[in-house]
Amino acid sequence: MKKRLFAICFLIFALFSLTGCFGDPRIELTYDPQSFEEIFAKGATVSIAPLVDDRQDQRWVAADYNAIGNPVKTHVPAEPIETSLTTALHKHFEAAGFEVDRIAYWDLTAESIKDVASDILVGGTIKVFWAESHPDMATKNLTGWGNSTCKINVVIANPAEKRILWSGSLSSYTDRNFSAIGLFGETNNVQRILNEELKTAIDGFLRNPNVKSILLDHLK
Repeated sequence: MKKRLFAICFLIFALFSLTGCFGDPRIELTYDPQSFEEIFAKGATVSIAPLVDDRQDQRWVAADYNAIGNPVKTHVPAEPIETSLTTALHKHFEAAGFEVDRIAYWDLTAESIKDVASDILVGGTIKVFWAESHPDMATKNLTGWGNSTCKINVVIANPAEKRILWSGSLSSYTDRNFSAIGLFGETNNVQRILNEELKTAIDGFLRNPNVKSILLDHLK
């Protein structure tokens, strides 16, 4: 009888594990582009290559830590972050007036560009996309601290001339204080924090004076 009960409990546990009930909370990454006061690229075309996830640890996008520095709760993206962040770039360029298409791959070198008819080609690597929280032992863990960051290295090329026009980083970082037990708290709080960093990083791309000047000169 005990063996049968154990077997039933084991099957129930396995079922919950397979359905994700015991899994990490899933984070929905979304991006709503900031509108441009002046559409400087109306009619211009851009091809976007999928961003490459180059983070050191690609399992999670956020974690709550305990007082001795061990993760007690981790969060995973609902879809691969390279998919979500590439979609964010796509929306950003559309908001600026570009006609956008996607290509399958680009290794970010000028020499490898081929069969791209767009005015510009864009690709990059995701270096950091992360949020974390830590309890404050001075307040007996009733408050805490943490941070969130997004860093994407991006390359813009002139495909007709196989020439790199610009390379640099889109980044956003915020130190955060938490004032409730649970620190991050609900999953939607983690989602909001990460989406804020994503929006800040992406919104600044085509508003970067150097990027804007290079593109205006290239597209004229």
